[in-house]
Amino acid sequence: MATFAGIEDGPVGHIELAAWCDVFVVLPCTANFLGKAASGICDTDPTLVLAAQPKRSILFPNMNERMWRSSIVQDNVSGLLQAGVDIVEPEHTEMFETTTGQVAMGRVMPDPGSCADYIRRVAATGCRSTTA
Repeated sequence: MATFAGIEDGPVGHIELAAWCDVFVVLPCTANFLGKAASGICDTDPTLVLAAQPKRSILFPNMNERMWRSSIVQDNVSGLLQAGVDIVEPEHTEMFETTTGQVAMGRVMPDPGSCADYIRRVAATGCRSTTA
């Protein structure tokens, strides 16, 4: 697996990276990224690559429980699923809230080993799907 390192900066670096990678992964994926991606806002390298990605894309959301359940976030998730982006359902667990400094219920991505296993399985299939 690789990151943006080694891809030339320039007007079409995101096109080169999208064509090069087998699977595009956003881990962790924030509500902000989900919103931008669902709306087609391509103002960062990751959103540009996602828009240009002809293969599988996987997002691993990680956020506050209220944010995950909000109709805005769920509408964005639905739109991305319809567009063929895989979204791995975050696990419901306790997490540290940076805004309050307290532990609260939230939605976190699976452990790193499980994420890596999922990515390997998806990479082996080679094409996008409409299900998570």
